[in-house]
Amino acid sequence: MRVSSSFHNKYKNLFRNEEETRTVDYILIDARPSSKDTAATLANIQNLKTQLAASTNDSTFVSVNADSKIPVTYFKKDS
Repeated sequence: MRVSSSFHNKYKNLFRNEEETRTVDYILIDARPSSKDTAATLANIQNLKTQLAASTNDSTFVSVNADSKIPVTYFKKDS
C-alpha cells in the first residue's frame, strides 16, 4: 500500500506517539556444553573408534551403533 506524501503531511500528527510504545522481552539460554559434557562425548567417541577398529563388519557396526536405524544400503544409479 502506498501512501501519498500529501496524505502523510496532512495527517502525520495523528500518528505521533508521546512515549515509546515498543518493548522487547527475551531470554538468554547458554547452550554451550560443559567441560563434563565435552569429556563424556570425547570418551564415547574414543570408545566407538576402538570398537570400530576391532570390528570385522563396518556396516553391521554402523547399524548397531547409529542413532537412526536406517538400513545401510547402497543403490546404483538408475535402479
